[in-house]
Amino acid sequence: MGYFAKGDKMTAVLKIGGILLLASSLVAQTAAPAKKAARKPASSSAADIQALKDAVAAQQQQIQTLQQQLQQTNQQLQQSSDQYQKTQQQLQQAQQSASDAQQKASAL
Repeated sequence: MGYFAKGDKMTAVLKIGGILLLASSLVAQTAAPAKKAARKPASSSAADIQALKDAVAAQQQQIQTLQQQLQQTNQQLQQSSDQYQKTQQQLQQAQQSASDAQQKASAL
């Protein structure tokens, strides 16, 4: 039936198992050990915190500048809108005056 006798199968299985066990042991031994996290001195942490505070302050200044620019842009937009409405009113008045003049001219 099979290529091996009953005792040969068991021996082959044990040999393969032993080889796999040895191979996994070697791999485990040669694997690099996990590095421990290096601790920074407390002064370095304080410097990091100060750098973060400075970065936040700089960003807040940028936000304030951008808010001022946005406010100026909104004011300019409002002025443009007001000017547009004024121009439209003047145009309507000019058209009405022209229409009135044309009616008077045709009535003559």
